[in-house]
Amino acid sequence: RRWHPAGRERAAGHGGGVVFFPPGTYLHSGLVDFGSNTLVQGAGDSSIVRGTNNNYSALRFLNSSHCGITQIRTVSKASSRLTTDTSAAILFNGSDSCYARNVTVEGSASVGIMIENSSNMIADSNRVSSTQADGIHVVDGSRNVQVTHNRAFRTGDDSFSAVAYSNLPQTKNVLIDSNVSVGSGARGVACIGAANCTITNNKIYNPLAHGIAVAYETVYNTYVPSGAVIQHNVVRGVTSPIMNALLVAFANNVQVSDLQIYDSSPLYCHGSNQVQFTGVRIYNTLGAGILGVDCTQLSLKSIQISNATGQGINLQGIQGGALADVALENADRSEPRAE
Repeated sequence: RRWHPAGRERAAGHGGGVVFFPPGTYLHSGLVDFGSNTLVQGAGDSSIVRGTNNNYSALRFLNSSHCGITQIRTVSKASSRLTTDTSAAILFNGSDSCYARNVTVEGSASVGIMIENSSNMIADSNRVSSTQADGIHVVDGSRNVQVTHNRAFRTGDDSFSAVAYSNLPQTKNVLIDSNVSVGSGARGVACIGAANCTITNNKIYNPLAHGIAVAYETVYNTYVPSGAVIQHNVVRGVTSPIMNALLVAFANNVQVSDLQIYDSSPLYCHGSNQVQFTGVRIYNTLGAGILGVDCTQLSLKSIQISNATGQGINLQGIQGGALADVALENADRSEPRAE
């Protein structure tokens, strides 16, 4: 089956209802737009949609409400990265109370599922692989978004990300819960400039960059992230130079608890304020277990570090905080430095 949209766009489902894709392969050469009160539904992985123009390959919900997409498989042969939102596989822009659920994304010229300038959104139980950019990307002032029970494999950039650029409203209240990231091209989970990220119950394996990052990025002119809660996550196999199992950089009010790190580089807090690590277990670290530099009100409680190749804990330029109930096994036991 082949569509030939007029120009770059084709409208579908703007009157509401269900747009059903029976088993088959559907090719489109331009954007495919869906409206409010519309459910786009396939028969599972046998309902395949492929864009033939990488610049305009998105299945898009633009300024739509109460909409959804489910049981669809999108496929892309893109081999180079594009930066436009319309090159995503699935795009929600300016939408409210919509979801992507049980969708398979195989390849994309940019993001797998993009949620921008949207509210009250859900991305649940999707499988995303081999994208040129992020797997699931929440950005541009989106708020009240749940990214849950997804799996991401070999994404070209972050597997799951919430990002806020300072020239746009701040992205906030993003839940990233019970996801799996395997072999991401950058970070497993990223909260960059966003407020009130909740990152819980995720499993992150072998990313090329940080396992989890909560950070302000000067080069991209983001907001300063604040109010992040990071609980019950597992990070394994962060081995790239200068990358970290967990990075908290130039952030405010970050709470980390029940974090397990295996076979990875250090947990690193840099230039941040009111950061608390509680119940952190670190096994087989490459270098120090925990490195803190130029942070204020840094609290480390109930920490266990086993088999660190460097110091167990190395603190430099720390002003205020607490250090209690720390157990080191086969690690450098020299006293942490605090200033």
